[in-house]
Amino acid sequence: MKIFVLDDSPLRLAAFRRHFEREHDVQTAQTAKAAIELLSLQDFDLIFLDHDLGGKPPEYYGQDCDPSHPNTGSEVIRWMQSNPKPRNVVVHSRNSIVVVGMIEKLQTIEGTACQSIPFDKLSQAWGEFGIW
Repeated sequence: MKIFVLDDSPLRLAAFRRHFEREHDVQTAQTAKAAIELLSLQDFDLIFLDHDLGGKPPEYYGQDCDPSHPNTGSEVIRWMQSNPKPRNVVVHSRNSIVVVGMIEKLQTIEGTACQSIPFDKLSQAWGEFGIW
């Protein structure tokens, strides 16, 4: 399976790789621009999207957390809306304020399956990361 992960945290990206790379092809990006470049070139079986890409802790809600900012998971979803095709997307952002809007936008793309699972819940399910 081909898996794509957007997250600005090198620790989280390493966690995704540890969990999936043994059996899957995992590609990552830390910015919305890099994510869009990869997604425009390849199809992925599963896409994980973070929202806040400013390298700030989750309690910080500055411009990097604003859904209209160009370096967010919301920007990637806007690109997906303008390039519609069926995709499987998990929004793993812990920013519950914007997650609802991200899911609503993904649901407008015909054939796209989406869900929200905050990273700390993913990591609990994986059982290998207790630091989030």
